[in-house]
Amino acid sequence: MADGANSAADMLGVDGKYRSQSLDLDGDGTDDISLAATKSNISATLSDLQNKMKKDDHLFVYVISHGGRNYLKSTSNIWLWDYECLEEKELAEMLEPFTDKYVNVNVMLGQSYAGGFIDDLNKVGCVVTAATAENEESWACPDIPYDEFVYHWTCAVNGRNHAGVPVDGVDLYPDGRITMDEAFEYAKRMDRRNEHPIYNSNPVSVGQDLSFNRIPESIDLFIKNNPEDTGREPNLTTDKFWLSPGIWVRNENDSIEVHQNPIFTKDDDMVFVYVKIHNRGKEDYIRGKWLQVYWSHSSTQIHPKVWRGREVSPSNNNVTGYPMTPIGIPSIAAGDSIVMKVNWPYPPVLGDKPDGEFHFCLLARVMDYPLDDPYIEGVTNYEVGKINHLAQKNVTVIKRSDLLNSFKVYVRNASNSTKCYTLELEPETANDAEFFTHANMELEMSSTIYDAWERGGCQYDNLEVPSENLSGVGLRSVKFNSPLGRLKTLTLKGNEFDVVRVKCNFNDYNSLKDTYTLHLIQRDENGVIVGGETFIIESPTLSSQSMVIEQTPIDDGSQMLTVASDEFESFEWLNGNGERISNAKSITVTPIYGDNEFKVVGVTENGEIATSSITLDVTNGIKSVTPLNQSKQILVELQSYAPYNAAVTITSALDGSTVKTIYVERGAKSLIIDSSDLNSGMYIVNYLVDSEIFDNKKLNIR
Repeated sequence: MADGANSAADMLGVDGKYRSQSLDLDGDGTDDISLAATKSNISATLSDLQNKMKKDDHLFVYVISHGGRNYLKSTSNIWLWDYECLEEKELAEMLEPFTDKYVNVNVMLGQSYAGGFIDDLNKVGCVVTAATAENEESWACPDIPYDEFVYHWTCAVNGRNHAGVPVDGVDLYPDGRITMDEAFEYAKRMDRRNEHPIYNSNPVSVGQDLSFNRIPESIDLFIKNNPEDTGREPNLTTDKFWLSPGIWVRNENDSIEVHQNPIFTKDDDMVFVYVKIHNRGKEDYIRGKWLQVYWSHSSTQIHPKVWRGREVSPSNNNVTGYPMTPIGIPSIAAGDSIVMKVNWPYPPVLGDKPDGEFHFCLLARVMDYPLDDPYIEGVTNYEVGKINHLAQKNVTVIKRSDLLNSFKVYVRNASNSTKCYTLELEPETANDAEFFTHANMELEMSSTIYDAWERGGCQYDNLEVPSENLSGVGLRSVKFNSPLGRLKTLTLKGNEFDVVRVKCNFNDYNSLKDTYTLHLIQRDENGVIVGGETFIIESPTLSSQSMVIEQTPIDDGSQMLTVASDEFESFEWLNGNGERISNAKSITVTPIYGDNEFKVVGVTENGEIATSSITLDVTNGIKSVTPLNQSKQILVELQSYAPYNAAVTITSALDGSTVKTIYVERGAKSLIIDSSDLNSGMYIVNYLVDSEIFDNKKLNIR
């Protein structure tokens, strides 16, 4: 600093007089200044430190000075004592031996034109903070005797200002460490002068991890949670931690970076998991680490024991997840990445190999040893998003050829106590929200999940909930018709889990995107996302094949409806209310009033879709009214099966008053009415549907 220990005047005071700078800057009785700020002293000091410092040490270079700019050479410099100057290339050469031996070099430049040093100091292992751009002057604070930008930077790394008052908003990643990029962002935000500070870290991990109470690792292998993930812990760039672009499945050994649903068959029980691993450190990784991949059935929240094969399904007692065989990770250069392939045979713990697609979640983990940690209840080593060497992929591809199918997803309470959750369906983008203008997502709940919903009061927002859901057994369904839909108060007991099934119901096929991406998200009672499953939905395409429905009468009044085409592989029959009634090529139906419209959707092998509909004739009315005198009863026979909301009334022909109302069970073709309380006389028997009279007949009681 200045002239070092020389007692000559070297400082201009605020009173306008020159004096010698005190050597004890902080007043603790120990001198802090020993050498003058000359080029030879700087060079000698750095040469001495070269011999003392080792790999991963922290060299901090802190410059408060005037700076200059040679516009002819486009170079910047630091003005030293006694009219010397230190050029940007000279400082870079002095620091190069440190970066060569993987020392963390941390340079804070507060002088004017400091940005000109950035390019020359762009060395692996070096993080540089410059108060200004290469063509700007650096300014002092307008109210206190400090440099503006450097003052705020120093407050950030110290956690308090010059008066000892704590500063807030610095530790953006709340880990108790003020890293160099956090200090830069705080100082830049607080800078009140017209300055444009510049920051550079090579690689980015040095500035993200280096602080005055932490030395980062030279080698740091990680797997991305999302495209913006740099490997920083925790990852705050996403809350959908199950969408790693670094994990994907291929059914062929082709390494194409497009995720597929795994297809296991009896003849080919092998698929391939690809994992991209990055080295964000400043040093090349050679060997010694291992990659472990785990699978689980498609799930929103996943308990750590699932990955370890320690949970079984409530329906078949098969495990719900299991680890694969670990493999060694080959060399990765600093800043580089590799793609590893893991052979994944059909899991033998699932029993016989049925043909078809399977829907799994995958977890990839970088480990120091080829043996997983022992499982301990309550202890997790699978906190994706908090640990950078973990990544997860929960993605199901709904192909257009499978649009008539439903897809099973486990919903789980991963804690030991009762918890309340919300399920929502969130589109990835505004364009994905267009899905709801063309389709809905139906969610069917198992009895366990429905009971949990009922336990919480069956609350929801913006869902279509059929009234018949509220009674009966088995799966109950709700429909997400908008991105605002919420299935709320799902109150699961500790470690309780079971399935929901999701199905896409397209109602039109115009102006569709190729694919829609929707996230089935599970939130806790505080609104925090605890997990999710993502669906990539391929839009249907209209088939050029026409679909004709053949109609065959049956003696009992029902009709057999058959698709008269062999081009279609799968079918879905719907009634007039849009309810699914069959997946067969032919169905037998009984048309009744209000339920005589039927629609069929057919899908070809290539995923092309066609629809057709038919409206069947219904004869509504009374076939006959017969008094059964001996039993004092009346037999009323109908011409067709009764629909919902059908009734028979008996009114007096004398004054028109209604003396009896009998509601008819849906599907009935006849009913017997007690006439013992009716006086002799003439009556009118009326047949009503939805309170509208469709037919009537006279009745004479003697």
